[in-house]
Amino acid sequence: MDEVGLAAEDLNGCDFITGSEGEKEELVDINIVVVPADMNVSNIPLNDELVKFEPNHIKGFMIYNTVSLREQKVDVASAIKLSYIRLQCLLHSLISPKFQVAEHHVRYNDCVQAKRDKPLNEVQAGLVPSKKDFEDVLTKDFKNSLKKHLVDIVCCVAYMFRVRGHHYLPDMQERYENLWNRCLHDVKDLPVTWNLLATAGLHAIMPDVLDQFWKKCVDNSFCSGSLCKRYNCQPAGYAGVTALMKGVIDIEVMLPMVLQPVEESKVELERVVDEVSKSRWGASINHRYYGATRIRVDEEKIGILAAVVLGVYKQLAPEDNLLNSKALERLSHVAPATGGALGLVAMRTVKSDSFLLQFSNE
Repeated sequence: MDEVGLAAEDLNGCDFITGSEGEKEELVDINIVVVPADMNVSNIPLNDELVKFEPNHIKGFMIYNTVSLREQKVDVASAIKLSYIRLQCLLHSLISPKFQVAEHHVRYNDCVQAKRDKPLNEVQAGLVPSKKDFEDVLTKDFKNSLKKHLVDIVCCVAYMFRVRGHHYLPDMQERYENLWNRCLHDVKDLPVTWNLLATAGLHAIMPDVLDQFWKKCVDNSFCSGSLCKRYNCQPAGYAGVTALMKGVIDIEVMLPMVLQPVEESKVELERVVDEVSKSRWGASINHRYYGATRIRVDEEKIGILAAVVLGVYKQLAPEDNLLNSKALERLSHVAPATGGALGLVAMRTVKSDSFLLQFSNE
């Protein structure tokens, strides 16, 4: 994997199937996009034809959204930039108040139509930026930069939502920065912070549409090569399966006798792997956003196998990245006492003189 610049965490999610839950579905004011009541919008996600806007509708959209963001304590410049980003999402049919929630496996649409009984002259006048504010922010350079980088920004959020199960958490900041660097971009290319981009700017893109957009960009080479390479990465929830299967395969090749006492656990793992291979989102902690049924696992059986794998690796491959798998470590703790005992036996077995002598003679 090193030859393409991918670390282990880039290719797998960070949780086991039965690990933490994904992002909670709730309406948060800072994420809500407001569209003027009579503004033209798309009925079809990712429509190839750009939506046509009237100038007065663009003005209304920018004012509605800038004011709503300022109500959430976002500074003027960032509020204007985020409103313009939202407008681009509306233009390219990434968001729309007409998208039906049931069709996209969500309960809420963060993109809403403004009520006809709330005209522009009733928004909080003190929060409406001046014409100069808009001109100072929405410069030709800003628009050109955003046009150049917005696709990669959206795809970065799509990647992070898939592998971490959330749009943004504080501990994701460094990973966002590293990914952006691998896309050969600089921090100065970002219009606002990743926190604001992933939430206030792009949260209204429904999860399935977000992923479909990423796929469309990959298929048409619209996004960075680094984002293309990562498209087949597994969702958060798969990490324990992939890490455990890697360990089992390695041990079966070198030390098959170590796994003989846990044959039943191997059968359970093989069943899970088979189900995972048939369902793109079945093991995802956000499976509900894609209309997928969650795959069920016998945690104790799988946990026993994880304890054995870790026991062997700690003795024979202490530098291997597999031992850094948090999902695998958590999984081994699920195992009953027999799992820990078998793990200890595995450790002692591969340390024994008789075993090492036999292994060296081969």
